[in-house]
Amino acid sequence: MQLSLTLATSVLALLNIASANYADTCPGYAYISGTTFYTQCYNDAGQLVDASIDLNNCVANYNGQLACVHGNGGYSASCSGCEIVQQPEYIECGCANEDGGYTDSIGDLGEHKCLARLRVLKPSDVVRLGTCIDNQNGVLAC
Repeated sequence: MQLSLTLATSVLALLNIASANYADTCPGYAYISGTTFYTQCYNDAGQLVDASIDLNNCVANYNGQLACVHGNGGYSASCSGCEIVQQPEYIECGCANEDGGYTDSIGDLGEHKCLARLRVLKPSDVVRLGTCIDNQNGVLAC
């Protein structure tokens, strides 16, 4: 009986990995090269595998603020100097705004929200978004 319960718990845990917030199932060190985000994630078999995704498909710049999108974000056309600033979930970029200036913007890839680092942080600067990056059996997806 104990073995059955342990097996059932393990199966349920693996099913949760099938499509999960990557920050919960990708404990590997994360880094960005160009627009590609690299890390390591668990697959459905419980193995830690290398994973990557082109963030241009998942991240957009809206007037100097990074936002998570589901395809064709294209943030790199107006943002530069992007780097992971807090492992493994936060990226920071310098992004152009509609005034022609640049804003330092931080995107939270794991908690599905993005915010801009401004002198005064107003409630409107924090945006709750849908899924930004998911781990689907060890493969990252928007």
